[in-house]
Amino acid sequence: MAKLIGDVKFAKFPKVVDVSIPELQAMRLAHYITIGSECSAALGVQYENVGQKVSGGDVRSTITIFQCFNNREYVTAPRIRSRCMQHHMDIFEKADFIVTPTTACTASPVREVAEKYGELDYQNGGLPAISIPVGYDDKGLPIGLQLIGRPWSEATLLRMAIAFEVFKFV
Repeated sequence: MAKLIGDVKFAKFPKVVDVSIPELQAMRLAHYITIGSECSAALGVQYENVGQKVSGGDVRSTITIFQCFNNREYVTAPRIRSRCMQHHMDIFEKADFIVTPTTACTASPVREVAEKYGELDYQNGGLPAISIPVGYDDKGLPIGLQLIGRPWSEATLLRMAIAFEVFKFV
């Protein structure tokens, strides 16, 4: 661990740059359509025969939504994702990382059905990201901070996450 911490060098205090990610909602929808269509196609008949019987309600309803996407939406989605990825690359010209809350609100208690079957979650755009704990809300539930990096920056993200946790930047 000491070696990883030693690799994180700051020539000066990190500079914070405010950025806005254009078309973020469109990217989320395009990602959902792409992943959903591919998931639905991959599961295919096996899910129809077996999966519905053993899946929780959240998985069944999600797969049902996935099956509603049409060919035109599937073909359009990667074009939108590519355009949105370029927006991210433009941001990475000004910043090394995008720092956001991990979720829009603090954590909710884990549902009993989620402990048994799991839950679905998606990371937008396929960029490497890591969530680090930064505190607790007034109910004692965790609050997370997400670092999103350039493509192939996983090692740097891990070093930054360690630095955030060890040096308590937040």
